[in-house]
Amino acid sequence: MWWLSTRNILRPGNPEWDAYFANHPFRQVLELRTIDGWFNRAVDGNYALATLDDLPDVLDMLPTPVLTEQYYCLFADALTTPMPADQTGLQLLGYDLSDETWTSSVTNCGIWVGQLETVARRVNQYGLLGFEDAQLAQALLPKAWPGDPHGIVTVWVLFELLSGG
Repeated sequence: MWWLSTRNILRPGNPEWDAYFANHPFRQVLELRTIDGWFNRAVDGNYALATLDDLPDVLDMLPTPVLTEQYYCLFADALTTPMPADQTGLQLLGYDLSDETWTSSVTNCGIWVGQLETVARRVNQYGLLGFEDAQLAQALLPKAWPGDPHGIVTVWVLFELLSGG
């Protein structure tokens, strides 16, 4: 299952960014891309796609992103969804981790410490992890946050759908 939405981009200078990230260790993050609706609000909801063949139909329902302010976010469970052989029109953004509420454990559940801190230092310019780091964090989180639902996570792959696919 794939999900598609038009998302707002969060950057330094935005009051929400400044309030949350002023003391956050992610200095390399230039703009946040995440499935977390608190930081990357969906303009008009998230739309499910059984396959990527459904993209044209779903795109017809979505608002067109405002240039430099929004983007088409295409995401899926990275461990259970086959990745497209042809990634033309897709830009891999990275990997996010979230609990069942799509709250990002990478950016929205507190600062990672201990072994997780080493992983957190490797987030990219979008605040996302590489695949191996996402899998490592998925294994470490339940031990680091025992009993916390934010520690039981899914690894999500995020793409930006370029110019409507």
